[in-house]
Amino acid sequence: MSMVSNGNSSFALPGGEVIGNGRTFIIAEIGSNHASSLDTALASIDAAALTGADAVKFQSIDLDELYHEPSAATRALHAKIDLPEAWHAPLKQRCDDRGLVFLSSPTYLHAIDVLESVGVSLYKLASAQIAVFPQLVERVAKLGKPVILSTGLVTQEELDRVVKLFRDAGNEQFVILHCNSVYPAPAEIVHLPRLQDHARRYGCLVGFSDHTITNHAAVAAVAMGASVIERHFTLSRELDSPDAPLSLEPEEFTAFVAAVREADVLCRPSPRSKLEPDEAGFKARIGHCLVTTRPVVAGEKVDEKTTVLKRGNPDAGVDAWFVFERPQGLKFTRPLAAGAWLVQADVISNSAG
Repeated sequence: MSMVSNGNSSFALPGGEVIGNGRTFIIAEIGSNHASSLDTALASIDAAALTGADAVKFQSIDLDELYHEPSAATRALHAKIDLPEAWHAPLKQRCDDRGLVFLSSPTYLHAIDVLESVGVSLYKLASAQIAVFPQLVERVAKLGKPVILSTGLVTQEELDRVVKLFRDAGNEQFVILHCNSVYPAPAEIVHLPRLQDHARRYGCLVGFSDHTITNHAAVAAVAMGASVIERHFTLSRELDSPDAPLSLEPEEFTAFVAAVREADVLCRPSPRSKLEPDEAGFKARIGHCLVTTRPVVAGEKVDEKTTVLKRGNPDAGVDAWFVFERPQGLKFTRPLAAGAWLVQADVISNSAG
């Protein structure tokens, strides 16, 4: 049983993958970058698997299911982006073979039946459906399966309604992805603190669907608590697809995954109960300890006339903190030559009898 989790909640997915627990779930969004070719779609899955992604996502789009009397321009667009229903089974199988989670966002009601027929374990709902198609959202919620919700076109009030819809359906297994439905999204409109706003407001997992052009936003999102990161992926930006120009190619996506994985490690919580071994070693080397500046006798005061604090003592000595924490002062317990490192047995408090 695999697990998605963050500080607010957790939920399980059927399958062998471990998702969450400090390891960001990374989705390579192929979307329409299949360029109307099943072979290209399958090759995209193969390439995404090599980048280290955890999942790939398509969009279950069908012109005739979505439009009544579409325009010529709409037909031309859908000729490039539609995903034939017959493709879902081979795409799901290829993902299974490559160890990836298969996702495809349903955009019409029958697409849910298609996705159920191939046994998807996780749903992703695009903001276009969340914002305007509550019948579809409710049907997915009532399946009781984990769902990732994008919010690019969704107002706070609409998101409140969607979350209530899920909770009314008894489904707490959802992740809210902050995103911007602008391609590319300039930094000044990204507003990553919305991740934390969603986490506090809804007590749920959060993530980020990244439409920026660098890796910085995704890394920052992980630092702000994102459990899921999604980014567009393509075999080539030269593909005849509206998504391709804004997508990462395999080598770039590999670097993107590496950046997110490093952020996972950087953001791993750990109490400061002890130093790292290298830090402790360096600290020991720079410690200041008392060394005599001239010969001394028992009973003589330990002060600036008889000692100095210096680095270089190879052993545990009378360090600066030991001296600092005894404002009443110290005196020698025995004679010492000049240049001798002091140990604690060499000194006693001035207040001692």
